[in-house]
Amino acid sequence: MFRNKVSIHIFMLTLLFVGFIVQKNAAAQTTSRDDSLKPYTSCQFEDGLKVVQVDRLPKGVTFRTEDTPGGGKKVSLVDGYRIMVAYPKTDFFANIKAEKSNPDDYAKDKGTVTEGLKWAIANGKEMESQEPIKVSSNGFEGYALNRKSLVGNTLGITVLFSDADRHIITIYFLNQNPKKRKFQAIEEWRTLRENFLNRYTSCIRGNSQP
Repeated sequence: MFRNKVSIHIFMLTLLFVGFIVQKNAAAQTTSRDDSLKPYTSCQFEDGLKVVQVDRLPKGVTFRTEDTPGGGKKVSLVDGYRIMVAYPKTDFFANIKAEKSNPDDYAKDKGTVTEGLKWAIANGKEMESQEPIKVSSNGFEGYALNRKSLVGNTLGITVLFSDADRHIITIYFLNQNPKKRKFQAIEEWRTLRENFLNRYTSCIRGNSQP
């Protein structure tokens, strides 16, 4: 009888161990790097804007820190790219961060980056609104902040979410040397910004089709 109890105990421990390994492997697979962010890196634009630099998040980096009204908070990272776009013979027009969140942290990450926009507004000048502005483009939903004039290093920030993929896209629209930029008035920049957002999100959706 004692031997039977020991055998049953060992059998149950074996099942628990195997189950742990399966769960661990499944978790590793869901958080591994893949090609789901590739569509963000290869878009083309009709007005001469081009992707001029692409850098992938180094392996082993699992989070970044976002400034918020409640202090610095972590944003999880499974994978990510920095994509720089520019018009010919100009400075960078936008710095794009395409990031994939850990499945368990995505909802929290969305809240954190939205709080980051609130922090930027509170610490910025010449802002169009005192709260992040709701935006929508080709199935992406998110928030934005924009300046009222051509001041500072960043004229606007747009954050877009793709819930199905757990992707967070942060676009920093950069101010430039007046001699090396496509626009010379805030109205011109607004038009370029809206055209870019529409074309870029449309391109991403097209690139993501099987």
